[in-house]
Amino acid sequence: MKRWKNSVPWLIILGVAFSPMIFSGCEGDDPVNVEGEVEYFNLLLIICQPLSLEPDSTGKLCVESQGTAGLKPTYTWSVEAGELLTNSTAAVDWKAPETPGLYAVTLQLTAGGTTKTLTKKVLVTNCEVVIKDDAHPNLWRYSIMPRLSTAGNLWFLGSTSNLSPRNTNFEGFYLYELVKGSTNPIVKTNIGVNLAGNSREISGLLEFAFPSIDSGTFVIAAINDFSSQIRQQLMTIFHKPFIGNLTQISRHTNMINFRFDQCRYPDCSDDGTMVVWEAWEVGDRADGIHDLYNIEYAIVQGFIGLEYELTCTESHDSVWGAQGADSLFLHRYYRNIKPMITPDESHILYFVGDGELRDTTEVFEPCLIPLDGARHPDLTQRRAMMVTERKGIFALAGVSISPATIFQWNPAPGSTQLGFIDNFRNLCFFDYTTEAVQVVPLKKVEEFAWSPDGIECVVLTAEDGIRLVSGATGAVNPDPLYVRERSTDKLVGINWSPDPVDPKIGFRLVRKGKDETDSWNAIVVYSFQEGSYYATPDYAWSSQVEHSNFNYTWFRVQFESDNEGLYAPIPVLDPVNYPGKESMIIHSHP
Repeated sequence: MKRWKNSVPWLIILGVAFSPMIFSGCEGDDPVNVEGEVEYFNLLLIICQPLSLEPDSTGKLCVESQGTAGLKPTYTWSVEAGELLTNSTAAVDWKAPETPGLYAVTLQLTAGGTTKTLTKKVLVTNCEVVIKDDAHPNLWRYSIMPRLSTAGNLWFLGSTSNLSPRNTNFEGFYLYELVKGSTNPIVKTNIGVNLAGNSREISGLLEFAFPSIDSGTFVIAAINDFSSQIRQQLMTIFHKPFIGNLTQISRHTNMINFRFDQCRYPDCSDDGTMVVWEAWEVGDRADGIHDLYNIEYAIVQGFIGLEYELTCTESHDSVWGAQGADSLFLHRYYRNIKPMITPDESHILYFVGDGELRDTTEVFEPCLIPLDGARHPDLTQRRAMMVTERKGIFALAGVSISPATIFQWNPAPGSTQLGFIDNFRNLCFFDYTTEAVQVVPLKKVEEFAWSPDGIECVVLTAEDGIRLVSGATGAVNPDPLYVRERSTDKLVGINWSPDPVDPKIGFRLVRKGKDETDSWNAIVVYSFQEGSYYATPDYAWSSQVEHSNFNYTWFRVQFESDNEGLYAPIPVLDPVNYPGKESMIIHSHP
């Protein structure tokens, strides 16, 4: 069987070519996206259930038609390969061929003396759960935040625990590597052991960042000395260099009101030696009003370990002043959040507000700290991006962010543009050199992903489905790439493939049935070359991982560099009530 353009042998066509109207069922209900009048009768779609078949497996081919009621229709099916186990009905059983590939299935429907024919192509594909092996027979309750190295190895956060991250006994995730081509592929990092010279034990982690995971360099925000009696666990930043041991690079151990200090949201330079993070120190008030939020920075070098460290911001200041008839110190508490190193590694960018989540501009505003020739922050040149003394660029643009905001740099070489979704669910573009802020005219934005060249991004919204947006102008393409067929469909984890010759976008579709066992996930891909949607086989569904700061990149589809396959994490059902369906990472491949 000839491969389809030699680029997507792991996909299945879900709808008629060039049609965005794809997913439906065999129940006979009319699709939502039908347009125009019914001329006598229409053949709308051929649907394969499951959405894709694995080689030598059996599925069902169904037709969606309109206007055939009372016409006594007859159905004649034919397939290019494989075997039809039934025929002459609106839904037939088809045994797929043994060889993966793209195959045509055809239906002739005759009604009222008129015959119409519809053909679609179905791609039979291998699709597997890659984390189920002899060493880990129970899989993971969570397998999230996938990242692919240039060597094709997959890194992800995972946990064998059944506990939600919101559970008081949750001890964090672990960092795993799926080594491509290995017979025992899953490798857990050396997290969870006592470190030399450190009395605290790493229980697990919530975030990680890396510059080049092929070199073995990464940065983690880890839980130290977990205790079920603590309301807020101690979070510490650790660095694992290319050569050398895991090094603790944050120094916070305070506990007040059963709340420990939190060091979160690490970011690092391209070589992994420059690290910046948000340091959250607990205050003397249980409601957190007096908590201090600073930006901290370190340089870490191989065997040398921690070479340089600095607290870059002040999260509290006091001035002598009058309050009524009294003269006293007036205190002010700032919140410095979400630091990152700019792509050219010339600045630290972060955002500042006060302890009430408002500064004088009423919102968090971006701030810059330049790095000197020794890569040290020059605090004398630190500045906030203000338009007036009391108004910053975000306040004037109507943009509001929080510690939960997710930022993504435009990947174009030399770009200084940052994209993010603000608290009002608007897609925003911000350039830290020109200080331009732009709000894209789309409502209820849920996710977005840049194209590899940074020219545009694909945007997933609750109202408009999936749209294309220009990175330069913020203009929205008037024609949606995909419109949800059912309002209850959930789209998750959208991403863009790395291949500029045959570009694709991928995401997970969660189709909700009458109950959990009747619901499923599928990995869906749109090919820009073909103008059509394709998908992998479907798998059991459950609700998303619960987390106070939900990060959609935890579920993002990951394309392999050669566009020959992709990975996607799928959280599934409770292993107690649904044994054997604990969690999985799906790999679709030739």
